Formats: sequence, C-alpha cells, structure tokens
Amino acid sequence: MQGQPLIRIIVLLMAGLIWGCSSQTCDVPTDSMVNMTFRITDEEANSAVDSITVFGIGMEDETIYDTVTVKVIKLPLNPADESVQFLIRRGSLDDTLSITYDFEIRFISKECGYTFFYYITKIDFTTNWIKNTVIINPDISPGDEENLRTFH
Repeated sequence: MQGQPLIRIIVLLMAGLIWGCSSQTCDVPTDSMVNMTFRITDEEANSAVDSITVFGIGMEDETIYDTVTVKVIKLPLNPADESVQFLIRRGSLDDTLSITYDFEIRFISKECGYTFFYYITKIDFTTNWIKNTVIINPDISPGDEENLRTFH
C-alpha cells in the first residue's frame, strides 16, 4: 500500500511525457489546490486578512504566501502522502492547519493529460488567531470552488 502513491506518480509522469508531444495546448486548469476563504462571521462575504504568511510544515524554505493581504489562499496537496500541514501566520500569531485526504488520478484530455483529484477526510487546526475552520466542499479539483472556510 505504501508504494501505491509512487506508482501513481510514475504513471502520471509517463502519461505526461506521451501526451506532452501533442501540438495542441491545454487550456483548462489542471492544478488541484485547496481554496481556503476567510470570514469574520458566516453571514458576511469573504473578508481580507492582512499580514498572512503561509508555508508547509517540513517545507519551511518554500513560502507559499509571504506577508500579504488575501481573501482566499490556495494550498497545495502532496500526492506522495495522505496529509499535509501548514503554518499560517498572521502578524506574530501562528496557527497550524492539518489536512488529511484521499486522492485519485483522472484523465483530463489528450492535451492536458492526467491530474490529481483529492477528497478531504479530516482537518485539524490550532486556535491562536483562527477561531474555526470548516469543510465547505471536500472535493478538491482544478478550479476556484471554495473548499475550506476559516473564521478569524
């Protein structure tokens, strides 16, 4: 079971090489990322959060967001694992977000090849500046649909 993610990645890479020789280009999104919005209350629209810094725990050298103001952040998932953790810093306060998920590889088209689709099974988070985070849509697919909603 442990080698299964590696096999999936190898198959995806091989398929990408085969279909990558096409003269047509892919014109649809193929990156499946978690779209996390911010709100103060559930009745409001998304609210901007300032001074946000985000990086993956264990990947501190790769900052995803660096001291920015955002209403939505996009978080990458790792197809070689079944969970990821992020540190989300606002000013001097840090919270962690853990996302556990299942995934599968799906064929998009000859031009786009294959991509990963994920399904969130569980989230955990700390509450230093984040009050709550809820799963709105557990299906992670290419596009901009809201997956997680974070209240602050």
